[in-house]
Amino acid sequence: MELWMSIVGISMALGGIPQIIKLLKRKTSEDISLLLWIIIIHGVAWWFCYGILIDSLSLIITNGICFIVDLVILGLIIKYRRRRYCNGQI
Repeated sequence: MELWMSIVGISMALGGIPQIIKLLKRKTSEDISLLLWIIIIHGVAWWFCYGILIDSLSLIITNGICFIVDLVILGLIIKYRRRRYCNGQI
């Protein structure tokens, strides 16, 4: 069951990859909610901690991958917003 849950979880964790691709192609993040990704990362971090507490490899793996993918998205959102504000395009 752990293997199956890891496969399912990893496929869900990789769901953010299209968002990363879109951000990299468009070089803008104005139409993406910063607060949403902060909340998602917060929730994923708690699930990761819970996985450690109950020693669930599937929760640790899937939420670890998800956390990394979501941090990349958050970093790109901040990067492109900062670039816009620093260039005076407010």
